Amino acid sequence: MLTHYSILSAQIRPEIQEKISVGFLMIGEQGEVIFEYSPNKLGIAKKLLTPNSYLQLKDSLNNISSMYNKELRKNDMQSQNAIGFKTENKSTLNIDYISYLNKYSNNVLNFSTPKKIDLEISPINFSKLFSKFIDEKYALRDELSPGTSYSLIDKLSLKYSAQLHNHFNVDKKINIEEMPSLLMPVKIDLIGVNEIPVFAHEVDFNRTFSLVKREFSELVMLRMAFLDQGKQPKGFVICNEPDKSESKHHEIWNHIRKNSDFEYVDCSEAELVMEYAVEHEVKPLFKESDIF
Repeated sequence: MLTHYSILSAQIRPEIQEKISVGFLMIGEQGEVIFEYSPNKLGIAKKLLTPNSYLQLKDSLNNISSMYNKELRKNDMQSQNAIGFKTENKSTLNIDYISYLNKYSNNVLNFSTPKKIDLEISPINFSKLFSKFIDEKYALRDELSPGTSYSLIDKLSLKYSAQLHNHFNVDKKINIEEMPSLLMPVKIDLIGVNEIPVFAHEVDFNRTFSLVKREFSELVMLRMAFLDQGKQPKGFVICNEPDKSESKHHEIWNHIRKNSDFEYVDCSEAELVMEYAVEHEVKPLFKESDIF
């Protein structure tokens, strides 16, 4: 068997070749491809990179995810359980292309030279290699660890892999240039569109009351911006009930839960958002920028 893999790394300090492995790509001899990156490692890189470099890294990973999902759609294998594809035609994500990026991509995201490995390409083998080379915590399709706190994006990334980017713009900052009806930029966990705009955001009640209130106010502002455009959006607000001793937090949680303008979803049921996206064929609202 002729299986290759490439490790995707974020360049932290190029002058001393300091880098962090963030993603993994596996290519089989028949053109099969499996790809994944670690939200955990991306978060670590964010702390070490400049804001511009981090955005470039995130856009690069999203671009690869988009290419991967395009191949999934082209090969008619998209489903909640699809994590790779096999194609009779030459895939865009092939050894020649990755070798080219390894040599010529002048970017914060680097690709290692495709390396041969005597393993069959499969989800199980991919998961083992991902755990070994990239991130043990975020191995592909791994179960959520009991007692570990995961964000909405982490939970859905673990469960649905690169398909998340096939339905939503992820961790998206919407600028006024992109949506002039906004009063100010808004950061949203997930945003997409089918017949109507669809967005989802997790409100963290472990933060201060003022931050929680501001975060929910931004969701209201986003909804109003869509209404100004004549569009009735579908908005999911994901959160857990705060301790009742935190009276202000609990009051705003009650307001969110009873607010008919949004669909309240408990954090334990966050998968409902992805199920809705799959059922209603939600697609990313904003086109990802080309970065290569």
